Amino acid sequence: MFDPKLKEALSRVQKPGRYTGGEPGSVYKNKDEVDVRFAFCFPDTYEVGMSFLGEKILYELLNSHENWWCERAFMPWLDMKAEMERLGLPLYTMESKDPLTAFDAVGFTLQYELSYTNILAMLDLAGIPFYIKYALQLPDSNATFLSAAVFVSAIPSMYLWYRLINRLGTLKCWRIALAWLGLSLVPMYFVHSLLPACLAGVLVGVGIAGVTANLDMVNSVLIEDDAARYGVRREATFFAGISFITRLSSLTRSGVFLLLFTLFGFESGENPGAMPGTAARFMMIVFPIALMALSVCASLLVRFRAPAARAAKPAAKL
Repeated sequence: MFDPKLKEALSRVQKPGRYTGGEPGSVYKNKDEVDVRFAFCFPDTYEVGMSFLGEKILYELLNSHENWWCERAFMPWLDMKAEMERLGLPLYTMESKDPLTAFDAVGFTLQYELSYTNILAMLDLAGIPFYIKYALQLPDSNATFLSAAVFVSAIPSMYLWYRLINRLGTLKCWRIALAWLGLSLVPMYFVHSLLPACLAGVLVGVGIAGVTANLDMVNSVLIEDDAARYGVRREATFFAGISFITRLSSLTRSGVFLLLFTLFGFESGENPGAMPGTAARFMMIVFPIALMALSVCASLLVRFRAPAARAAKPAAKL
């Protein structure tokens, strides 16, 4: 049964079929008989998400477990987004039509940098702005201002990071960017109002821009080094490995939610436990800082060959 609000929203949008589900191949289970419910979110429209083969593969793999139920959610188009905000309809999954806050885990797939803002929009639509709601104790609508502070500062910072890469080199600049992003999260732990949070968010945006700008450069240099050493270009192997590591991040997120439940009694956005503010700061700040620290340590193990050595042995043509 469709919610009356959903029926009203669907009657006002151009392509209601994007939001109804029920396609061949969809998986339906009894939610009272499964142990884990997972919302697999694609931060783009239905048409773009369903054309992505990786989502179909992961959807089938997760649902192959009898006691797991993986459902899909997509970024609604502008007309549907406006109707959902007008009616107070939270972002839901295609199969059960339950809001994302009803799930044990919510995961996103990141295909390109332009989808980052859509992730924040989807979290806002779902009513999961944990940091704003629980740490700062502000209305959910204020999440837009914090998101804007992060991403508006990130866009012009890309140019500055590329200039810095040309001056300091890819490897050194990559390490600086990782350290910057980790340290920029520290002030976010101590702020308690929107304006200081937005100012701290500017620093985070600069760090995100640095990591994003350097990551592609690091990948390209690693591929060139590998080609110079072995005489074969193996871009597909590298990107497959990167994609595999990205998919493993879901295990890390699951571990974080387990820690949140163990330490703070956090179960979901609707039942955040006795210490929601502390749980939100741990999930949004402490955990990412720890990951950045590990990333900086890992980057110290990376060594690039000198450009002259790299050019000495050209890659074989395939």
